[in-house]
Amino acid sequence: MSDSLSPWLADYLIQSAEQHGANLSSIPLHSKKKKAQITEARALKVLTLVESLADRIMQFLSVGSENQDAFVWVRLSDKKYSIPARLWKETVAEYQRINGRITKDKGAILSIQNFKPMVMRIPMAGGSVTTNPSLALDCQTISLLGSAGEAVFGNPISITSIRELREWCEGLVQDGGAGNILKERKMQREGNAPGPSKLLPPMPTPPTPAPSLSRVQIGAPKVAQPPNRVKVTSIASYNARWQVVERNPALRAPPEEETPEKEDDNDVKEEPTGHPTPSSSRSSSPVTNWEHSPSIKDHESPTKAQPTSSDSIPAPTPAQRTRATVAIPETPEVTSSYLLGNETVEGEQSHVKFLALRLRRSV
Repeated sequence: MSDSLSPWLADYLIQSAEQHGANLSSIPLHSKKKKAQITEARALKVLTLVESLADRIMQFLSVGSENQDAFVWVRLSDKKYSIPARLWKETVAEYQRINGRITKDKGAILSIQNFKPMVMRIPMAGGSVTTNPSLALDCQTISLLGSAGEAVFGNPISITSIRELREWCEGLVQDGGAGNILKERKMQREGNAPGPSKLLPPMPTPPTPAPSLSRVQIGAPKVAQPPNRVKVTSIASYNARWQVVERNPALRAPPEEETPEKEDDNDVKEEPTGHPTPSSSRSSSPVTNWEHSPSIKDHESPTKAQPTSSDSIPAPTPAQRTRATVAIPETPEVTSSYLLGNETVEGEQSHVKFLALRLRRSV
């Protein structure tokens, strides 16, 4: 029969503490059947529950005599842990009707049902109670399975030797919700809520910032896209499409830039030549301040002008010398090398050659 017992007390009590915390009244009755062993030391007229510190033998005690309607206290064991249990008077009466006195069934294995945990002071011999409250089971239904007179299976110890259940029991008799210690630890492991030591005061609500005046970003003006070119089916649709272009100036072609008109050469004012400008000064060389005739500037000669450099001008022929002598009178009054303005092109060329030759000889 010892193999039929399996530990269940610790798991059941820890699960109840994690789910319901300090609210013991919300714990429902456990309707499933569980197996437990009871022991007895001796029967007394005035019975209460005591535990021997030497051999931890269970004694069956009750408040009042066995014939009175009273609660019967026993210690139940699951082969690993033991816990006090209170049997209701109706439960004891039904058990005694079938099996006889319960205090005679030492080492019997019971099937318990409809029970829940509670915390209270346990009755002791002589009618006294324990100083500190302890965990216990409030059991309403029991039935005998057998093994009466057997020794205690295993080496069960008190359920309060488990640190978590001892802390839960101590928290249940205190104020301030200390009995929720196992419930809060489970919530911490699952990450649903912070522990009591990590609770922070609520942060003040920050002030609402004033609306800032943001700059309005003005984008580039949207240029109207030209309409898609579609096949014109009739002259009416053709005119309708061109009306869109007429109403939207952005679709029209930009005007061509006007190019400045070139000035006509005939409109250029002719400046009088043949006389030196006021800003010019006379030099020793007649070629330095020579000014071309306006007839040469306005009308190009078919014959290209010869270079005026003295090195590139050939020596005049005898015929040219004679013509030059006849064309230019040798008078002492001629002090200027400027032309009078009525010479011909050939005369001007001859005069230039003559002056170049004269300059060369003087050097």
